[in-house]
Amino acid sequence: STFPNENSYIIENQINKKEIQTYVIEVEYKEMNVDQSVDMGKTLEAKIDIFDTKALTIKGTVTNSSENDYVVIHSKEQTSEIVDGKYKFIGIEPDTHKITIKNRKTTTTKQTTLNVSKGEPAASGSNITYNDEKNIANADIKITGSTVTIDVTKISTDDTMPPTDALIVVNEEFPQITSTLKATITQSDKDSEINLTNSKWLINKESTKLKDKTGYTWNTFASNPETIDISKKEPGVYYLHIISSDSSDNTTETIKLISILPEYDTSKNDTSTVTESGKIWTEGEGTSDKPYLISSIENLKYLSYKVNSGTKYTNTYFALKNDINLEQGLILKKPIGYNPNKYFDGIFDGKEYRINGSGSDTYISSSTNFSGLFGVTGPNSEIKNLTISTSTINGNNFVGIIGYNMGKVDKIIYK
Repeated sequence: STFPNENSYIIENQINKKEIQTYVIEVEYKEMNVDQSVDMGKTLEAKIDIFDTKALTIKGTVTNSSENDYVVIHSKEQTSEIVDGKYKFIGIEPDTHKITIKNRKTTTTKQTTLNVSKGEPAASGSNITYNDEKNIANADIKITGSTVTIDVTKISTDDTMPPTDALIVVNEEFPQITSTLKATITQSDKDSEINLTNSKWLINKESTKLKDKTGYTWNTFASNPETIDISKKEPGVYYLHIISSDSSDNTTETIKLISILPEYDTSKNDTSTVTESGKIWTEGEGTSDKPYLISSIENLKYLSYKVNSGTKYTNTYFALKNDINLEQGLILKKPIGYNPNKYFDGIFDGKEYRINGSGSDTYISSSTNFSGLFGVTGPNSEIKNLTISTSTINGNNFVGIIGYNMGKVDKIIYK
């Protein structure tokens, strides 16, 4: 089986007192684009905790985290990656726990406390009370400058241990107006099977969960994969809501952004390898009060490299520190977000500074779609207070300072 890449169950088994059980974990290393060898000097470090399955699980969202942040709970010395703003700890026992946000590159730490006790289930601020029947806590972590706060929003009553989420995922293609989507059924664990009869979906403009709301007409799943026709919808930003049910009647709602484009030549989408990496910025923390400061064309190239490699930077703040002059040969060869699945989703504030082109240089010149300073910007993005001065911006479809925008734009000047 695939070795877990986050805190998760490897095996659920009962161990009686004074009983000795032995397990062997075999790990197969796979690397792409290199010769394989039985001995490549690879090592594995892992920590395996044995705990009562009635212990608490804590999961939630971290806001304003950077791509290098991870969260640590000290009492159990667990770490959790922050993936798309989400984190999870398992096997948490009653105690006063320290919660620390750490950053791999800057080595900065931000800390708060969380109080966990047993009793009648309740959630208040940074306090959790749980029992053996209701043992999933949703706790949101907010990073504000140099401080961290944690807010426990609820003790879940519909989750079980170990997790048995039923998941239905959608293909990653960016649909055109005449396209169809295919929702493919997958499972998050080996014991949970999708119950198609109780699973359903709809597409609308709502970005929040609709699971417990009334007044919506849902569509049923007839097959796997299910083909979802969007050819009658106008171009725009939509959300596909899927409520999937497993064999134990556990339900999970997943939401996928569906930005429907008008018809265009998809063969012109840029699918080439991103190679020009530039140089990372050295100032700022990516927060609203301390944004990452962009001061050179090399910083813009690095932002382009990261976004085009898959980092969306949702809820991450950037700002220009000064004017940037583009000279002969020093231009942005790829836009920031160069195809519809690799888009910039953060906040970029030009601070009234200017990006200047010089002579006959074009800022972006290509024969591909989504050409500009930003090729594609996501639904949470905001581009503001920026002036662009350059001779031309060339491309195929969706060309401009922002080739295709799904977010907010304010005070953008081209001259």
